[in-house]
Amino acid sequence: MLLHKNNRFDDPIHRSTALNNVKRLVLATITMWLSIVAVPTVQASGDTTNRYLGILPVYVSPDEGRGVDEGVGVHALYGHRLSQRLFIEGLIAGTNLDTDSNGGTDFYQTSLGLDAVYRLTNSAALQPFVLLGIGAVYNDVFPDSGDETSLYADAGLGFVTSEMGNSGLQIRGEVRYFYDQFDDGFGDWRFGLGLQVPLGKTKVVTKYVEVPQRVEVPVVRTVPAQPADSDDDGVVDGVDRCPNTLASAQVDQYGCVKQRQVIKLEDVQFEVDSAELLPSSKVVLSDISRSLMGQPSLEVEVAGHTDSQGSASYNLNLSQSRAESVRNYLISKGVRSTRLRAKGYGESQPIAGNEVAAGRALNRRVEFRVMGTD
Repeated sequence: MLLHKNNRFDDPIHRSTALNNVKRLVLATITMWLSIVAVPTVQASGDTTNRYLGILPVYVSPDEGRGVDEGVGVHALYGHRLSQRLFIEGLIAGTNLDTDSNGGTDFYQTSLGLDAVYRLTNSAALQPFVLLGIGAVYNDVFPDSGDETSLYADAGLGFVTSEMGNSGLQIRGEVRYFYDQFDDGFGDWRFGLGLQVPLGKTKVVTKYVEVPQRVEVPVVRTVPAQPADSDDDGVVDGVDRCPNTLASAQVDQYGCVKQRQVIKLEDVQFEVDSAELLPSSKVVLSDISRSLMGQPSLEVEVAGHTDSQGSASYNLNLSQSRAESVRNYLISKGVRSTRLRAKGYGESQPIAGNEVAAGRALNRRVEFRVMGTD
């Protein structure tokens, strides 16, 4: 009732040519998929999921030209992170567009394709995304003899939730417009809701060992009173001309920070793959701003560094953004902008080996480079 619009399904030459084209398409699709899986995983600072599997039951609203009211199926996908927000997904799908009528045309479809997926954010509880892809679909048509494998293109939008619990399980929902070149072309809508789970996620288990306490008799000692040193820089308050000195900074005899030294900013951390400061980092930087205002003539370079995971250009841009984020926060707390400059060094100045996680953690850092006085 629906097919044989131009009798091309009964043409052996056409079917042979179409089959050869499909073989080339499927081979090219598999080759691209394997090459993408072989791409080194992008590792940003902190814990992040770079590969995942998904399974989504789907409801199909078919093109009116098919003569079918609705259909159902399932999407199985494998995702791989290419950059901070960009992913590539391999898709295998099976759908059934059934009229439930002996005289109607039924479609049993099997699809294989690739989609580019771009997440609009990686940090929210609900993370929206858009997708665009291509692939091949085999239409097994019943009772007609016009079975065919053809190209398809799809586009859509959806969301995933943030990871739940130690398993990292996520809920995923999406809607796709699926354009199939079968016959003279059909455009179907597919609505999916299912689960997505990361691959290679580790679970940290902390064991607590109870240690018996030893009761000791306190000994009262008389300790001579020591002069106060509020900022703990080794110079007593009565002599200290620069209050609230940065921790671990080298100071002169008057408690002021010496020029030409590098000070690592401990506990300044960011959101994963982002220049967004963690709330705990803002507390640390608030203390540092008071230290800088206690020595108003000091000029400082905020230096950002990363590990070697990911491309050099990506790491350089990320380190520059993080250095600027620290500078902007200090300015917002009252430090003059002319006293601060931000520079990212990417992965170019490691202080430990990048072969192990502990070394990479040390290389992801922010430093103050004391340049001089204005």
